[in-house]
Amino acid sequence: MKTDLLLKFFVYISLILTISSCDSLGDGPGDDEPYYPDKTQTLGKFGGVVLGSSGFYIITLKPLNSEALFHFDGEDYTLTTTTEIKPEQAVEAMVLSDGTRSITISVDEMRTNAQITILVPGHDVIYTLDNMLAENAVSLYLGSSTSSFEDSFINYDYNLSLNHEVGDFTIIQKTTGSSNPSEIGMTETINGSFSIQGGKINFSGDFGNLTLNYSATEIEFTEVGDSNYFFQIDLNKVY
Repeated sequence: MKTDLLLKFFVYISLILTISSCDSLGDGPGDDEPYYPDKTQTLGKFGGVVLGSSGFYIITLKPLNSEALFHFDGEDYTLTTTTEIKPEQAVEAMVLSDGTRSITISVDEMRTNAQITILVPGHDVIYTLDNMLAENAVSLYLGSSTSSFEDSFINYDYNLSLNHEVGDFTIIQKTTGSSNPSEIGMTETINGSFSIQGGKINFSGDFGNLTLNYSATEIEFTEVGDSNYFFQIDLNKVY
């Protein structure tokens, strides 16, 4: 009898210790539920500017409820997913969508290298892509450019991404008007390096060097010359 009581006592104590151990894990997982120390922590952040119409996007990866802010053609959209991510897990072709627009993203487990595809019905979209996890690592600008000489002119939608961590820039431009109608709708991507000093920003690339006026909210350049020469860039910071 005494042996039975001792056996029951040890079983009871064992159950209490097991339950206490499980409780100490907080929201610990079941057998089929992944465990996230912090379900709201940011596991990765990527973004860039878009043309196709003009816009930008910011993707925030979390263990649960990853989402993308997508600003396109003057409207804001929130793209979401039900896909769950483990902190050490690579992301393979995860789709964020609002039912109409979508961004598909793949990222390595270190959250350093990403690939994306942006789909917007009725639009051929081009975009830049930068790692934005570090605070203030990237600045995004939307704007326009226009130039003329004698009887020729060309106008662009002209969007810019500045990566302050590495000192690189990417410009994407789309021809919106031209004295040569065959150029309308054409796109181009321009890459290079930049430096900021005082109220000026200098861009360097295959095109040479170009120095523009720089402020916390705007980048601007205007040049006027003979023979109807005019060149202007106007960029407004959106992120």
